[in-house]
Amino acid sequence: MLKVFKMSKKSKGFINKPDFRTLIPGYSDSELINILKMRSYYQPEAVNIAVEEAIKRGIINSEQDIFAEEFRVKQLKNTFFPVIENEIQRKKISKSIIRVLIISGVILGMTGLIQFFDNNLAESMLLFAVSITWLVLSVMLFRKVKYSIIRTLLVFVLISIIYTTKILIAKDLLSVIDFFIPIVFYFLVIYGLIFLKKIN
Repeated sequence: MLKVFKMSKKSKGFINKPDFRTLIPGYSDSELINILKMRSYYQPEAVNIAVEEAIKRGIINSEQDIFAEEFRVKQLKNTFFPVIENEIQRKKISKSIIRVLIISGVILGMTGLIQFFDNNLAESMLLFAVSITWLVLSVMLFRKVKYSIIRTLLVFVLISIIYTTKILIAKDLLSVIDFFIPIVFYFLVIYGLIFLKKIN
């Protein structure tokens, strides 16, 4: 696994700079080789220390060896779900996704409030119950990301989609925006949940 010092060429670095000279000597040979192959995506200081350690272990004979075909820089693939191998960034992104989930729960609760004022008591109570459950599960993700919680939230999303579809069908006049907003919203929530699972 790549360690916390990995960074993009465009990144300006981290708030707490890791101690490379303490971290890198503890890496396995395979991790050092991986650093050398991905050196374009690391801070120069980290790469230099990795090279020194690799030479010390006999993985390479000199710094010139890293330009051989064996250590050709790998290009990161662009995927639908980006690979976040930096632990600090992974935690930041996870927390951001969880905040969005909490906001989604609040929106669901507000929908229940609207139904309450429209005298749809049964629907409002159901929405409040789902909203509270959603919020509790989302807050639990802050403590630890569990697949079981993510699966449960995805089930709630499916139920919510069915409910929203029912409301839209009941409308007499529908505009493009009536479909666009729910589609974008549900896409972001589902994407966020799946992404959260993948990076954790």
